[in-house]
Order: sequence, then C-alpha cells, then structure tokens
Amino acid sequence: MTPVYEVKTTHTQKVLEDFIKFTFRIKYPRVTTHLLILSACFAAFAYFTRGGAGMYIFIVLAVLLAGFTLNRHRISFRKLAKVDKNYQNQSEIHLVFGESEFHIENIDLDQNERIKYAEISFVYVDDNNYYISINNEDLQLLPKSDFVLGDPTQFYDFLSDKTGQPIRPLYIPWKVRIQMMMEYRDVRAEQVKKRQEEKKKNKR
Repeated sequence: MTPVYEVKTTHTQKVLEDFIKFTFRIKYPRVTTHLLILSACFAAFAYFTRGGAGMYIFIVLAVLLAGFTLNRHRISFRKLAKVDKNYQNQSEIHLVFGESEFHIENIDLDQNERIKYAEISFVYVDDNNYYISINNEDLQLLPKSDFVLGDPTQFYDFLSDKTGQPIRPLYIPWKVRIQMMMEYRDVRAEQVKKRQEEKKKNKR
C-alpha cells in the first residue's frame, strides 16, 4: 500500500482530555447545563427556606452538585488514565492511510489492523483533532500536529472523498449558526410561498 497520509501519535494527557470533551459533547451535550441549573435551583431553595433546617441541606446539595459538575472532566480523566494501556505505556500508534484502506499499528499491544473506508461510521473535526469512529465501536483521535506525511488540512477533503460522507465540525461558531438559521428560514419561507401559489393554481 502506498501511503498518502501518515500519523504517529501517543495517548498524552491532552489526547485523553480531548477524547473526554468529545464524548461529553456528542453523547451528553446538555448535561453540564442541566446540572448547573439544578444546582442553582438547590441554591434558590436554600434562600427561600433560610432559617430552617432544610436550608443547610439545600446548601450542601448545591455545593456538591456544582463541584461535581465543574470537575466532571477531571474525574473522567483519572478513571480513563487508570484503564488506558496506551496512556500508561505511552505506546506509539501508527496510522497509515492509502487509497483503498488504512492501517493501524500498535506494537506494544500487538495491534495490526487493516480497515476499509466503508467501515468508518462518522468523522468529526475541530481545530486540533480528527475524530474517526470505526463501526460505531472504536474511536481514533488524530491530532493534526501528529501528521508525519501529508497536509492535515487537506486530509479533510481526502477523508470526505474516501468515506463518501461529510466531515462534521465539532464546534460551530455562533455566527455560522445564525447564518444557518437564516438560510433555513429563507428556505422554509420559499417553500411556503410555493405551496400557496400551487393552492391558488389548483383553485382556479
């Protein structure tokens, strides 16, 4: 296989932290907001029951919940670091992307896999990483700084072409979101206008 892109990476602390942020954002996008709202509700209950025994219970609950919410990523990192052999051994993971397939090699874990691009379930990208899901089971995180062959910015088009699906941005800026909402509004307005015109024609 002729290499087109190559990545040599390790599971550093930054990689694990980015993996956790990605997982939280995709699987539990609103949990942090909901927990903070719940914590604020406990604080409000404490305020309205001030002077009573329940006030101290609500204060404790509000503080504990807020502390847990703000430290969720650190707690998850510690748990993941304890079970991730690649992080513990600082194993080098070598990924080679060719025209028809790509290889994943990890000597420390005796891993040598050949994967077809059709097996890729989805791909996300942000400013620092590509997140590649294989058969909705294995997630490969590719830091753009770890590319040793090929331009990581051009890898976007390469992977989109090979998988036949768009690469999803992990973070969408507010300006882009507003623009998308306005475009959607215009499309909906145009659809409504066409329906009204068709109804008028049918009545005639």
